[in-house]
Amino acid sequence: MYSQVIYLRLSKFSLKAIMILPPLVFSDDYVRGKLGKATIPGRDRCDLCELAIKDHESETRTRSWLNVSRAECEYRYGFVDFSPTTKALSQYLNSLLLVSRRYLKKPLYVIYVCGLDHFNKCSDVRRLAQEKYIKCAVIYRQNNNEQNISKLDPSSNIIYVPLNNERSDILDISSTEIRRCWKNQPDQLIHLTYPSVIKRLKKMKFYF
Repeated sequence: MYSQVIYLRLSKFSLKAIMILPPLVFSDDYVRGKLGKATIPGRDRCDLCELAIKDHESETRTRSWLNVSRAECEYRYGFVDFSPTTKALSQYLNSLLLVSRRYLKKPLYVIYVCGLDHFNKCSDVRRLAQEKYIKCAVIYRQNNNEQNISKLDPSSNIIYVPLNNERSDILDISSTEIRRCWKNQPDQLIHLTYPSVIKRLKKMKFYF
């Protein structure tokens, strides 16, 4: 699945890195352990993500570089965390594209992207960045301490995106906030997600 996406882009671009975002589509067992009856099945969460991407493409009149992987939510043997997922993807891509098929002249880096909140509470991000052909990008989030990220050495393979010029315009959006809004102020949900996502949630008759 990953390789099919990459083959399409190799003909037009010089590919140096692929970014992998924190999974919005964890296994159902993991999400159910956190949310109980408020859990949306993994396949439906994947569908919602794909709808959001299509709406974004329509609004911006551009083709998104984002793709949704269903691998983690449909994995039948339990929860797989972001670290082994990222390492496995890096090993697979470089083995296939660099060594076996020779599509690339240089190794391909996989960049794990996460928020500052996740970086602060999860030491695995730093360990992951030490792996071969892997980097981590940390994005600023409101009300999160920047002390730890500011102390990192440039050679740490961790890229910090502080959003200094955008902070006054940032709208802090999270799945927690969307659930709260859906329950208490559904008419305000349009400010947090896309119309097709809201329409699909209503069609599902889902209640958080």
